Amino acid sequence: MTTLTRSLGSPLPLAADLAWLTVLLTARERTAAEPPPESSPLAELADRFRLSSFERNLLLLAAAPDLDADIARAIAEAEPRRPWPHFGLALRLFDGADIAALAPTGALRRFGLLGFASEGALSTRALVADERVVFALRGDDTIDAGLRDWLSSVEDAPGSDRFAPNDPLTHEIARLLADDTDPLILIVGASAAQRLALVAAAARLLGACGLRLGGAQLLQPELDPTDFSRRWQREASLAPRILTIEASEVPPRWTTALERLSSCVLASPTPPVLQLPRPQAIIRLRADDLSVRYGRWRARFPTLPEDAALRLAVEYRHAPERLHAGPAEDEGTLAAACRTLTHAGMAGLADRVDTCAAWDDLVLPMEATAQLHDIALHAATRTFVNEAWGFGARSGRSAGMAALFTGPSGTGKTLAARVIAAEIGRDLYRVDLSRIVSKYVGETEKNLACVFDAAEQGGVVLLFDEADALFGKRSEVKDSHDRYANLEVAYLLQRMECFTGLAILTTNLDQVLDAAFIRRLAFVVRFPFPTEAARRDIWSRAFPAATPTAALDPARLARIPLAGGHIASIAWSAACRAAYGDGTVAEAHVLAAARAECAKLERPWQDTWILGDPR
Repeated sequence: MTTLTRSLGSPLPLAADLAWLTVLLTARERTAAEPPPESSPLAELADRFRLSSFERNLLLLAAAPDLDADIARAIAEAEPRRPWPHFGLALRLFDGADIAALAPTGALRRFGLLGFASEGALSTRALVADERVVFALRGDDTIDAGLRDWLSSVEDAPGSDRFAPNDPLTHEIARLLADDTDPLILIVGASAAQRLALVAAAARLLGACGLRLGGAQLLQPELDPTDFSRRWQREASLAPRILTIEASEVPPRWTTALERLSSCVLASPTPPVLQLPRPQAIIRLRADDLSVRYGRWRARFPTLPEDAALRLAVEYRHAPERLHAGPAEDEGTLAAACRTLTHAGMAGLADRVDTCAAWDDLVLPMEATAQLHDIALHAATRTFVNEAWGFGARSGRSAGMAALFTGPSGTGKTLAARVIAAEIGRDLYRVDLSRIVSKYVGETEKNLACVFDAAEQGGVVLLFDEADALFGKRSEVKDSHDRYANLEVAYLLQRMECFTGLAILTTNLDQVLDAAFIRRLAFVVRFPFPTEAARRDIWSRAFPAATPTAALDPARLARIPLAGGHIASIAWSAACRAAYGDGTVAEAHVLAAARAECAKLERPWQDTWILGDPR
């Protein structure tokens, strides 16, 4: 069935069909009526769904009362005992009657064009045209209500304008979509934004509406594949539509539906394993490399210095055409515009973290500090080395990195992430797990996909605090909850491996992390509980230089066995107490704040920490 055709169009030509039906209802003999017009919205609809002449007329009879009030009255006058469209009336009006037209496997019911509104014998049951069909015949191209909540426009995807209409790939996708064999098109590789951008460009070239169904939706039990397939087939035949399914794996219950979905594109990072008799066409995309991105920045902003264009191409994967900026903007303005786009993509799922921190703020063993410097070095140069120097093409590895910071609470893990982000000049976003993890099946994966996609485009550093909540070990499958939890972990592992940026994960419980995830980490940095000597260093820099203090002894305070994060909280609380009093932070303020911190941690306070052992 060729589906990429124009919408049914104006309702005016339908008047001839309605007039013909009116004559049939009021005339005593069928020969008194002129044959139905060969060209009308109804005739085009019948051609698209391959309806017989009788099926076409039956659909017209079912829809007519909603299209013309005079016909509703004519039916009531013709059938006073059954004043509604029914099969018995169709037998009297039309030639070529066949009860098979109402079979569940027939086109009228298989595509949901009409149904029954009452019980009883088939010949007397009221026939009702589906409201989507009625409105389509009237020229209304509003998408089916049963699909609307599951689909979104590909034009809303980031970078949907990055492929031009004359791009060879755009023409290839358009050719495949218009092919009479209707193959299942697989677009694999590159980024999610690039895959959707290609579909958007092909849809514009064909004058079609491109719609997307996320992989998370495929896992929703409320979405029935059979019903979705039926509604989509009808929708794609009523108006030019292209369906893009974003999924690295297709759940088994969707296999049959995937065989039937016309004008369908499957977008995935890697080719999924599909055993379908349906013909398939694979389009492999390569991510825009550094030279391509650099060329696009130079073309969009010709007055931008070459070194500035190169830095922007290295740091950001946003399509420069998306920026609302003049052709003569400077590097700082363009970088700020890219950050604004990234922030919009992260909204509601991750929070931007202040990166005003320096290496001197960290008090760690030399080995851990050296590892952090290595992470910063690799994160700053990985894109250039992989893309400009060719290491990525040789090894096939992603330019991304994942690092795990593990250790007790308050030992500086988040501070270290801030220092690294500041060192490499990138924004840091903390992923809010309370907004990411959802009890609804598939929603966690959907939320994470949004975060990773936005982070890749904006070149930001992602921080997953308490990562064990997301990357825990997969469990034995005992029920459906375990199965979907394991699917979440599997998706996270796959998505983390494809991520092209820097992701930092922190945990207090590295022993509960999935072993497959540990293997994917480039760095594991252990943050030990600080020794008394380390605590002395932390206390010596706990108060900013502008804070007035009175003879505080870092060595004495270092006897309190608390980590750096708790020491920072104590220092802030002590400063608040002093500001409310005489304006100078004294030891009494610090000790009061320390006792309160220990109470919060449910840790008994011991005077011997300050007074020393009485022995």
